[in-house]
Amino acid sequence: MQWYRNLSITKKLLGLVIILLALVAATSAYAIYKMSRVATEIDAIAKENIPLVKLASDITVKQLQGAIMLEKILRISDIKSQDTTSQMKKYSQQIKQNALYFDEKVMVAKQLLEQSISHAFTQNIRDRLIQLDKELDVIIKHHKEYEISMFAMLDILSDGEKHGELADSAANLETKQDLLDHELEQFLLRLESATEAAVIVTENEEHEALTNMVIISSCSAIFGLLVGIIVSRAIVKGVTSAKEVAEEMAKGNFDQHITVDSKDEVGQLLTSMNHVCHALSRIVSEVVSRADNIAATVVELAEVAEINRQAMSQQQQNTEMVAAAMTQMSTTITEVASNAEGAAASTDRVNSSAQHGCETAETTQALSNKLIEQGRLCQDIIGVLQGSTEKIQNFIQEVDGISEQTNLLALNASIEAARAGEQGRGFAVVADEVRNLASRSQKATQEISDLVNKLVGNTQNAAAIIAGSDDVIMQTSTKIEETKAEFIVIASAIAELSEANLQVAAASEEQSVTSNEISMNLEGIRESGGNVLLSTQETAQASEDLSVQANSLKELVAKFKVKKELVY
Repeated sequence: MQWYRNLSITKKLLGLVIILLALVAATSAYAIYKMSRVATEIDAIAKENIPLVKLASDITVKQLQGAIMLEKILRISDIKSQDTTSQMKKYSQQIKQNALYFDEKVMVAKQLLEQSISHAFTQNIRDRLIQLDKELDVIIKHHKEYEISMFAMLDILSDGEKHGELADSAANLETKQDLLDHELEQFLLRLESATEAAVIVTENEEHEALTNMVIISSCSAIFGLLVGIIVSRAIVKGVTSAKEVAEEMAKGNFDQHITVDSKDEVGQLLTSMNHVCHALSRIVSEVVSRADNIAATVVELAEVAEINRQAMSQQQQNTEMVAAAMTQMSTTITEVASNAEGAAASTDRVNSSAQHGCETAETTQALSNKLIEQGRLCQDIIGVLQGSTEKIQNFIQEVDGISEQTNLLALNASIEAARAGEQGRGFAVVADEVRNLASRSQKATQEISDLVNKLVGNTQNAAAIIAGSDDVIMQTSTKIEETKAEFIVIASAIAELSEANLQVAAASEEQSVTSNEISMNLEGIRESGGNVLLSTQETAQASEDLSVQANSLKELVAKFKVKKELVY
């Protein structure tokens, strides 16, 4: 069993798990095999035996229906009428349909029975099914004979003359029918019995599977428990030895040795504890030898601590003075940075106003240029208007001349009408109207001429005013251009000033941050100095305490038990 002891705990536990998993797998495999077998048997019963019983029942029912219809035909065969003849034909047709249905379904039943024989799961059931197959062949044979006799009798009945042959055929057919009914009844009973036997076998298989699964599970549990106990005892034995050694070590006895008989993790732990005992023995021996050195060193440490205390006290005073000066300088730099930022903000506002003024000048210049263009357009339009008024004046003069000629013609017409006497009276009236119309035309042309003259005068005045406005607008545009140039110069200067203010503010902020950092560092140095000063005082006190502790350490170490060869 040494090989088992040398196995690691991981391998032991892994082996235990593998064994348990193998037992579980075996149990599961057996359960799957048995359950699949039971499922196959149930499937065969559901798909073969039960449909076969149903087919046998249907075949029997159809055979009985055919017998009943045949009896009806025999009962009404003696009645000679048109209705009975039609009923006989109807019943004959149904009998033939039942016969065809019987032949079809009996072949299906034979196929199902052959499948059941091939799928039979016990020899007893197979023998029963083979016997049923033979009986089914006999039933098929007898039914063929029954059909031949039945169709022959139906032929006799259709002739309606051969009463002697009818009686013989009816007796023979009844005998065959009884035999066939009995065979079908027995076949159905035996088939139901075989199906019941298959169900019982399946149930027994299920009970056997459950019983064997319980047995296998119990054996697996017992075997796993035994293997677990063996593995746990092997682990606990080494752990118990380690616990005993640890208890002795807790008491201060490092002169221990453990016998290791395995190479697993517990064996490695015990080996490591042997090494720990040896190492602790060496350490305790060194502590004993160096406790004296500590006591001697403590005196020297106390002297050095006093010197450090005096030096740190002087350094603390100097540091406080420097920290106060840096705090004052940081305050001054902060004020400079704040003023520079305010100046930068003011220059930004002035720069923004200058840029806005520059934009306003550009807009005004654009409007002035537009006014100049519109003035020129107005001058052009006024020039065109002056030409049009001159044409109107010329036209008015022509109209005035025409009016004068018309007036003269009317006057001449009036004179001629007066000479004509009564015959020219009507013409005289027309001449008066023409003369009046010519007078009115002259008056209208005179008014139009006056208006045109005024329009010409106003147009010339407007042209003169617009020309004067163009000069003023040109001068204004020139001044706006000069103002724009001044604004650009101002904006450039303000931008340079703002940049300079920002640089001053940035530099001041950097100096402020740096001075704050220096002040904080000095404060930290001052605090550290205070802490160091306090530490030196504590070190002096600790040196005294350390001397006492060193003596106590020597007394405590003396209580440990170590190997004599390790004590110096």
